[in-house]
Amino acid sequence: MAAGKLTALQVLRAFAALSVVFHHALRAVSVHAPGDLAASSPLIIPAAVVELGAFGVDLFFVLSGFLMIFISRKYVSGEKPVSDFLIQRIFRVWPLYVIATALYLGLAIVSSLTKTGELPYDTAWWRLLSIFFIPSFDRTGVLQPIVGVGWTLNYEAFFYLVFSIALFFPGRFILPAVGGVLFAFFLAGCYVLPSGSAGHIFLSNPILFEFLFGAVIAAMHRGGFLRLNALYYLSAGFALLIAFAFVPNESVWRFIARGVPAALIFIGFLRLEERVTWSRLLVLLGDASYSIYLFHVVILYQVIGKLFPLIAKALPVLSGEVSALMASLVAIVIGTLIHLFVEKPILGFLGKR
Repeated sequence: MAAGKLTALQVLRAFAALSVVFHHALRAVSVHAPGDLAASSPLIIPAAVVELGAFGVDLFFVLSGFLMIFISRKYVSGEKPVSDFLIQRIFRVWPLYVIATALYLGLAIVSSLTKTGELPYDTAWWRLLSIFFIPSFDRTGVLQPIVGVGWTLNYEAFFYLVFSIALFFPGRFILPAVGGVLFAFFLAGCYVLPSGSAGHIFLSNPILFEFLFGAVIAAMHRGGFLRLNALYYLSAGFALLIAFAFVPNESVWRFIARGVPAALIFIGFLRLEERVTWSRLLVLLGDASYSIYLFHVVILYQVIGKLFPLIAKALPVLSGEVSALMASLVAIVIGTLIHLFVEKPILGFLGKR
């Protein structure tokens, strides 16, 4: 294990990414199925279970909050300047996001020109600003960037900003500072920004506080307060996740219904550190989780669009599940290859500079 690298959390990244991949794959063969296949090939898996897969996003948010506090000492002590933190974060997330945005936008342009002869809505200048993690509405009025899953990256980038501001406070106040700055932005979103604006919708979403869950866990971990067996945390987390299955992902209570179970499951994985020897494949998938996450949607729909009709004819029962599984495996493999041959070389090149 590399110094300072928590292997269990890399495995958690893999679990979170794969959860989201399967969630989107199952939606692609049900609510978003092409033609009449949704009606002719219904899923055996209950819709509520399909929606629970989205909690992988909540795991990522808790993880981000934890890592910010976990790495804060070298910035709080002055060993490294705050600018180093921002540069490292930009290097880590932005180059691959630019590539993903270009791919998604290119496909949208080709599709729109083929069908209508006009450029798509996403080519508007305010939509192109999404490449800089600036929230904007899509054609349907949803606050979503060109890369659909990039809405979560907007929140990640926002939390990097919150953490950077908190680093200017004395070290012993880093956690209260993170909470205070986060809450100040939340209040501004609720009561200062115009109702219905992108800023209002973005900042008034309580999902912001899932980052704070992770920050609190990091402080508790440092203080040695998390002493229960991992099984207790994992059991409680999954039990609550199932108990809150009726709460839709779009609910303002998502930060409780998904965030609290995600926090408990996160602690469970954290407590497994140095107690479990993880397979190299799982660690590799954790390393590749960002690439898998960014590109899986476009891969899923390209594969399912060709695969699902064929399987639906040959295997009416379970055709949706089989198609989703096969497309997910393709997306995971391609995402891992993108990590190995695109993401890693980019990070290596930038790291040397």
